[in-house]
Amino acid sequence: MIRRQFVKASLLSGPILLGKPINSGLNERSSYRSIKLSLNAYSFNDKLRSAETNLFELIDYCKAQGFDAIDPTGYYFPGYPNVPDDKFINDFKRHAFLSGIEISGTGVRNDYANASSQKRAEDLKLIEAWCAVASKLGAPLLRVFPGKEIKDGRNKHDVIKQVVNELKSACEISEKYGIMLALQNHNEFLLSSEEISEVIEGVNSEWLGLHLDIGSLAFRDPYEEIERLIQYAITWQIKEKVWVKGEKVTVDYNRLMDIILQSDYVGYLPLETLNSDPEINLPVMINAIRELL
Repeated sequence: MIRRQFVKASLLSGPILLGKPINSGLNERSSYRSIKLSLNAYSFNDKLRSAETNLFELIDYCKAQGFDAIDPTGYYFPGYPNVPDDKFINDFKRHAFLSGIEISGTGVRNDYANASSQKRAEDLKLIEAWCAVASKLGAPLLRVFPGKEIKDGRNKHDVIKQVVNELKSACEISEKYGIMLALQNHNEFLLSSEEISEVIEGVNSEWLGLHLDIGSLAFRDPYEEIERLIQYAITWQIKEKVWVKGEKVTVDYNRLMDIILQSDYVGYLPLETLNSDPEINLPVMINAIRELL
């Protein structure tokens, strides 16, 4: 009876919060959501390419460092762009599960700004093949690119329309596999929040969201761009450096996390270090963000 009365009173009065009080400045949804840290495997690009380490050892690293998840890009699976065999996929998935590490996504390299319709058709097949891999891995999303820089004099607005049409076809495929497509705003083709928004709004699919790469916003103030784009974000690339007035500077994690925590974002924050030893810099990034969370 006492327990029932306690539970009933608690439900009527609101949730029971144990431990550190939640910041009252956050909105209601923010107070009860889950934000998890993931490792983007590109952080270990050189070591993975040279076979100094492998994806299984990265899972062990994630466990040791307290990451919640790993984001293993397709490039690091054996045989890419061909898909790995089921044994490799299942062994990787099993090792991650037994290590308590989730798989937050994977990704491929495509170019939908390419002038060749044949190359774009090949990229669509690539995306379909890796949607199947993501499904087998239990990964919720596949990272894709809008395209590379235009160097042949074509009108950019026309190419944006082309990218939109190709992504619509890709979303029809990803929906069949139950896999979200995460469009990465790599600093090659889509440069501003307006251009990124134009593509996402143009595709207008519930199966497309933004892979918000904070290190690729070089057009204007990166934090203002993040505030404009966060409504589309379904995953991230949290890097050490951002572009400010044409120069790369260290991320203001206080400002970044304030934007994220004041938004409705839920899910993973994949971290990526590019320019130095990941085993030195990643723990610094992890600790800085954990403290703010």
